[in-house]
Amino acid sequence: MKRKAGVLLAVLMAVLLAFSPVSSAFADTNVGWQNSGGGWWYACGDGSYARDCWLQDGGNWYHFDGSGWMQTGWISSGGNWYYLLPSGEMAVGWLQLGDSWYYLSSSGEMAVGWLQTGDAWYYLSPSGEMAVGWLQLGECWYYLSPSGEMAAGWLPLEEEWYYLEPTGERVSGWKEIAGTWYYFFDSGVMAAGTQVIEDAVHVFSSDGAWESYGSGWVELEDEKVYAGEDGVLLSGLQEFDGKSYWFDASGVMQRGCWVRDGEKVYYADATGVLLSGWQEIEGAVYCFDASGTLLTGLQEIDGKTYWFDASGVKQRGWVHDGENLYYLSPSGELVNSWKIDGSSGWELSQYPDATGNQAMFYSLYDRTTGDLILIDGGWTGNAEQVRSVIDSLGGKVKAWFLTHYHGDHIGAFNTVYGEYKDRIDTVYVNPLDWETFEPIYKSWDMPEAFAAFLEATEGAENVVTLYAGDELEIDDLDIFVFSSFDEHVKELSTDWPNDSSIVFKISAGEDSVLFLGDLSAGGVKLGQYILDTYGAEEVSADYVQAGHHGNWGQPVSFYEQLKPKVIFQDGPEWLFGDGYDAKDLKSWCEENGIQAFDYRNAPHSFVLR
Repeated sequence: MKRKAGVLLAVLMAVLLAFSPVSSAFADTNVGWQNSGGGWWYACGDGSYARDCWLQDGGNWYHFDGSGWMQTGWISSGGNWYYLLPSGEMAVGWLQLGDSWYYLSSSGEMAVGWLQTGDAWYYLSPSGEMAVGWLQLGECWYYLSPSGEMAAGWLPLEEEWYYLEPTGERVSGWKEIAGTWYYFFDSGVMAAGTQVIEDAVHVFSSDGAWESYGSGWVELEDEKVYAGEDGVLLSGLQEFDGKSYWFDASGVMQRGCWVRDGEKVYYADATGVLLSGWQEIEGAVYCFDASGTLLTGLQEIDGKTYWFDASGVKQRGWVHDGENLYYLSPSGELVNSWKIDGSSGWELSQYPDATGNQAMFYSLYDRTTGDLILIDGGWTGNAEQVRSVIDSLGGKVKAWFLTHYHGDHIGAFNTVYGEYKDRIDTVYVNPLDWETFEPIYKSWDMPEAFAAFLEATEGAENVVTLYAGDELEIDDLDIFVFSSFDEHVKELSTDWPNDSSIVFKISAGEDSVLFLGDLSAGGVKLGQYILDTYGAEEVSADYVQAGHHGNWGQPVSFYEQLKPKVIFQDGPEWLFGDGYDAKDLKSWCEENGIQAFDYRNAPHSFVLR
């Protein structure tokens, strides 16, 4: 065991001596610098050598590591940093390494923080690098030139002027220099020209000297302000040269945006002028009074009444304000209004057609549940009104009855169905198919409308066919179908497309309404067949929609048996002129104390009890 221990000790000594500058010359008595293994070391002459220490030789200082090798580059000793040149000499004074400068004191310590040499001040970072450019220490800013000297006084830099105190701090705010006042922004840049400072306009010369307060309009880069004679910026609503403007709390004129002042709302156009009168903004129509205030609610303008919602958008169709019910035309004009008595019930409404022609469009709206039932819809040109009715009455349709396939009845449906099909529970139609229709239609039967319907509803699962004798219950309504296209229509009518109409009655408690669709003069026998089959008392109703718009339809004797309180004739004023017999039914109504309603002053609304 002793032999093995001796061997290990010998190996260890050999390794240590291999990394020592005198591994082969412990007994060497030379004195001074020695070079071996590519490194320098210093022999002391007594068999030892300098290591882990400083050594002064020839006025220069050197440092040796723990193995005795002379060191170069950065070393840390005694809590300080030193730099040893490639020759080993300790550096003093300014030292450039790459792009960086350092300062070593006369005793070699690397300087950090502020340093004064001569009359100049420098700043050296915690890593010893000399700072150049802008330097922030705490809340103060300093500027060190490319040579590292701290700047003081006036400083031109990148076409801007700055001012630094004699102690180097950058000035901001107001400063009197040599009897003249200047202003420096937070960035230290000297103000020149016209500037807004502390909510007032100031005018400076090109060399920065303050000259006076500014007044009137002032352009500031992308902003515009207006100052009074004292230079103070105006804010809020202001009028100049007959035009109104709005300035925010900081005095900036608002442009191309909505502005709110308490309960008042304005809109400033791209030039800053507050809009007045009728305006279209991002697709919506608004109206502003002469002062630029946005109008809301019910408003009379140029002798016509309009309704604007809480955001000022002009409304169309039905509007409820909690106390009243309004109907507004497609152009937004008030057509009719009704006082809401708070009672429940189904509200029946007859609508005019936006095209100005005869058509058919009705709605039944449950005031309690919000359910909506539609009947037909009018021409394609009436689609916007149909949308308005749906959207203003809850956005969903419980049931949509299409009496037959003429364009003045289903044109609007064809247009809007794709948008609303997921919000329509059921569409009810008659059984007439294209194969039956195609060989017999005439040009006035508008085959393109039927074709469009078939295309729009192809594959639809919510389209249901009704037949004579069918009974439906929708909420608390009872619905009975007296006629739909079948063999009786083929036998008794000479006008299948019109007389294929679904003839049905809706009963709601005490009141009922009978829809005849376009039951025409060609179906007089069919009309009498309905009365004979079901009995006039069963078919009769309080409200009756006259067949075929009340023109060239069923004879007066047919309506006499129905004993209605109200008759609807779906046509404009011209339908009651010469060449049409709609006036005959209207005259009979007047003679017998029956209320008759057409498109004049429509829509008309009633609550079914």
